[in-house]
Amino acid sequence: MKVPSFLISLLLSVCFLQGCMLHQSADGIRSSLLKRTPIGTRYESVEAYVKSQGWSWEASSWKGPYPTIKLNGLERSGGSATNVSKQMGAYLGDTTVLPLFQWQISGYWLFGAENELLDIYISKREMGP
Repeated sequence: MKVPSFLISLLLSVCFLQGCMLHQSADGIRSSLLKRTPIGTRYESVEAYVKSQGWSWEASSWKGPYPTIKLNGLERSGGSATNVSKQMGAYLGDTTVLPLFQWQISGYWLFGAENELLDIYISKREMGP
């Protein structure tokens, strides 16, 4: 079966507008963010990156560590750091799974006492009726 080219264009447009990174697994999103903000990056540089993406974010305390898990309706990746002194959490966006379901995706940059990035934790939660 040949897929019409307008459908391919539409899918690519949606992927571009929502950001292809969000359509990946939690591990894939984490890997993508680690390429942009590697371990050791200063807090100020991560803050500038997050602001440049237009993400809603806030600094808060870290209640981890969290193990990487994948359950029905929840994926987590990263977040095993134990010596975290500062966290920057950002709502990365959401992606539609089915007409009634979507994934809500958040990222958390975890920093040590020297304000250097230790880890990135991703939470991807399925929401629906």
